[in-house]
Parts: sequence; C-alpha cells; structure tokens
Amino acid sequence: MERLPVKSAMTCLRYPDQRFHPTPSDSFFLDTSFVIAGIGKRPHCYSLLKKLLGRPLYLSELVRAEAVHVLTRTFVGHDFRALFLERQGDLLKPEAARSLRNLGLGRKGYSERLIFEAVYVEALKQGTSAEKAWLVPYQDLATAAIQGFIDGSDAETLAVGSEDRLAAHSLMREVALDSYDALHLAVAHRAGCTHFVTRDKDFAEASGLCPVTVLQVA
Repeated sequence: MERLPVKSAMTCLRYPDQRFHPTPSDSFFLDTSFVIAGIGKRPHCYSLLKKLLGRPLYLSELVRAEAVHVLTRTFVGHDFRALFLERQGDLLKPEAARSLRNLGLGRKGYSERLIFEAVYVEALKQGTSAEKAWLVPYQDLATAAIQGFIDGSDAETLAVGSEDRLAAHSLMREVALDSYDALHLAVAHRAGCTHFVTRDKDFAEASGLCPVTVLQVA
C-alpha cells in the first residue's frame, strides 16, 4: 500500500480556543479520548458534539474496544473508592466490587489504598474464570454506555482492515505515534473523514502527514 499523502502544511485546530463551525461537507472520526469524554459530558467535548450532530460521524471497532476497557476500569475504580470511603450506597455493582476487593485483600503485599490497580490487572489478565466474571458487570455497564453514545450521536462503526494496519505502520515510521493511535488515523483517512476529533495532543504532529484536519479538544 502506498504511504498516506503528505500535506504541505500542518492543520490542527484547538477547540474551543479556535473557533470552529462545521460545514455540510465535513465528516468526523471520533477517537477514544473524545468518546470517553463525550460519555462523561465533559463541557468542551459535549458542546462540540452537539455542533457535530446531524453530520457524518465515525468511530472504529478499535475505538469501541478501547473505550470498553477504559470505562470498565473507571467503573471498577469508582466502586473501589466507594468501598474505601465506606459509601455503600454509591456502589455501581456491590457484589462484584466486594468480591474484587476480597481478591486483593487475600493477596500478600496488597494494601487497601493500592489494591485497585493490582486487582484489576490480575483479574483481567491472570484471573480464573470466576475472578474474570466479577469484571463482567462493569464491562456490561461500559458496553451499554458506549452503545448509548453511538445511538445518540448516530455514529457509524468502521471495521479495521489490513490496509489500515499497513497505513498505520507507514505513519509510525514518520511520527511518534503508538500503534493504536496510528490505526485510528489510518481508518479516519481511509473513510474519507475531513476531521479527526481527539483530546490527545499526540496527533498534532501527525496532522502534517495525513490529509485529515486534527480537531484537538481541550
């Protein structure tokens, strides 16, 4: 596959510092950081999302998978904080939260304050089937939140293909992007999106290498 065409000048808009008014011909790829912030209704992301509604919006299967992981971890962390502060009424998934905490308390070297990171990683990557099942209620919450975002924004989910991986590899040779970020940008280019919407600062440099305008949201 040929390299992505190099633009003659970098195009990166910073919202809301720079005014932005979408046109009828614009289309937008939403990356993971923006989707997560949109679900959380962070002010700048939420206000921009309202501007974009009714225009072609896209995300990828990879964005969905990343968002599930991030939100699952966020929801588990929320419940661990509620347990630590003894706020039982704030628990999203009481039974699963107590089971995960007990998993950590049963491990030598864990402490109440530091338990979350170690328990989450252990249950996700090294846990038994029963231990991994304690994460499922949080994964279901995350999946529902993302589906609600997609339904509300009418965003289309794009597959990630072999041509995207080749294009991502080409981008990574030119600029310091990790593999997932490069894939996001490659999918956006292949889909013909005019704008790549993100909260990450890593894409500003890449915007000089790919004919997609980076819309960086504060």
